[in-house]
Amino acid sequence: MKGQKRQWIIDLFTILAMMATVILLCHPIGRNWTEEEIDRYVGTDGDYSPDVDTYYYLRKAKEFSRGGIGSITLVVYRAEDQMCTTGETIAKEANGAMPMLLPASAALAWYGLRAVGIDVSIYDVTIRFCSFLLSLFVIPVYFFLKKRTSWTAAVLGSFLVTLEVPFFRHSHVGFFDTDAMIGLLALVLVLSLFECVVEKNRKRQIAYGIIALTALILLRFTWTAFFIYGVIAVGTVVMGLIGVRLCGRFQKKHKEAFKVPAIVLFAIIAASLALGWNAFVSLAKGFVSAPSGAANWPSETLNISELGKIPLSDADSFWYYFLEVGLDVSTVTGGILALTLLVVSTIICVFQLVRLIRRRSGDTEKVFLLTALLTWLFGAVVLAFFGQRYMEFVTLPSAIVAGLGFDIIRQFCKNRTTAGKRILYVLAGCLAFCGMILRFPIAAVIISAMIFVAGWFLSRQKSGAVLSVVLALVIVMPIGISCVVICAQETPNVERPVENAMIWLRENTASDAVIADFWNLSYTYQYYGERRTLADGGTYNGQFFYWLATMLITDDERLSVGIAEMLQHCGIDGSEYAQEL
Repeated sequence: MKGQKRQWIIDLFTILAMMATVILLCHPIGRNWTEEEIDRYVGTDGDYSPDVDTYYYLRKAKEFSRGGIGSITLVVYRAEDQMCTTGETIAKEANGAMPMLLPASAALAWYGLRAVGIDVSIYDVTIRFCSFLLSLFVIPVYFFLKKRTSWTAAVLGSFLVTLEVPFFRHSHVGFFDTDAMIGLLALVLVLSLFECVVEKNRKRQIAYGIIALTALILLRFTWTAFFIYGVIAVGTVVMGLIGVRLCGRFQKKHKEAFKVPAIVLFAIIAASLALGWNAFVSLAKGFVSAPSGAANWPSETLNISELGKIPLSDADSFWYYFLEVGLDVSTVTGGILALTLLVVSTIICVFQLVRLIRRRSGDTEKVFLLTALLTWLFGAVVLAFFGQRYMEFVTLPSAIVAGLGFDIIRQFCKNRTTAGKRILYVLAGCLAFCGMILRFPIAAVIISAMIFVAGWFLSRQKSGAVLSVVLALVIVMPIGISCVVICAQETPNVERPVENAMIWLRENTASDAVIADFWNLSYTYQYYGERRTLADGGTYNGQFFYWLATMLITDDERLSVGIAEMLQHCGIDGSEYAQEL
């Protein structure tokens, strides 16, 4: 009993230390806005921040702080986002209840601080709320890995889950968005479902099931990401079961692993997906058509995704988010370490899974989790190439797989007689990886030295613990560096590739050109590219902006009026009624 209490104290202080480190790395955050400057953005509906969601949530938090708790409402519409750069409402789309929990929670935190005598601006609380939310990611990952590996692997995986990929970088550069919250709910959903399936204690299994269902319900009230994460949860469980079947019969102690709570939970998630099947199918079609979806736009309208020469292409790279962020701030050291650890850990986990399956008598829980996690990771990597926003899917499983792989490496290195051979295998994989992907000759030399040093440290228990913390900090430290540099930019929140894109636009397009682009970068083009843009990609479905651009550009007055009437009646589904013109 005394030992358990001591362990809980260690876990508590470890989690608090990691959360404090993540928050510290995210500070200073954003543009270092003054209250007057923010008030200029959110004071009237005609002005907005270059990031539409930041503007929206700042304005909502401001309303909640002025109107009291009774003013907090959770039903909102995207029409309030001022999505058209003219400031006029052009669409009305239900945005769900959950997004309002962020500004509402920030407002409640502000009330609490004021109640205890702490005088702080509602803007400061709102902007920094996402960094706190981001720090919460370490909790589920820490306990998931700690239960199955070691303290060192749990610490490493917990830090890695906060890497600066697009969804989570919103928290680092001062954007206030629902993405971090959605990612946290997704992480809780998937890990709780895993625990519910493999847990043998009935009470704990029910508890994990309740947690997973709660996360599922909350995700359901966000947006279509619910369907993606539902499919991930169900799909990874199915693949885990296939892995178990390949391994042979269930071991006797695991033959009742799938008890009633897990079966009921699985059925509820599957039924939820079935009820929302049409929405999921539409979402899947969007992924498939996304790379070529702009082919039918009028030639007079410049779509950024079609401009092959534009320097912005560097920022769309899968590897860009691991290797470099901010204004010429190189994070290659941390990026190489993160990618190397991920690739090597994935290879090791695959070999571990194959070894267990070949034995046909491996631990059922280990086979299930390895199969499910690797399925999640490989599927996420493929999905990430459909768009930079979906890099989020890579972060969550990669952190867990890296933690598992790190622990396997540590166990190998503890055996002095085989440590040298294992290190050579790992080193060979790193060198091949650097040669094929990174194309940095010096990186092979650097990583070779790191691998040998790491192997020596890992062969000793205490030194391995220290190394895991140092390694995690080296990987995530660029987050804090990039925040400081981005805050000091003349054009805050605009990275060098984007800034190059602005220069390219001004030099290669007419001054009256209309720019159409996917997602919030349209606002950046409007402000810093000195070119008029149509709107952001939040309502990019239904070829809505194709018709909007046609309406603005065409010389046929009758056609222009007809399109306007169509959009007024059909909104974002305008393309479905195109034949009526």
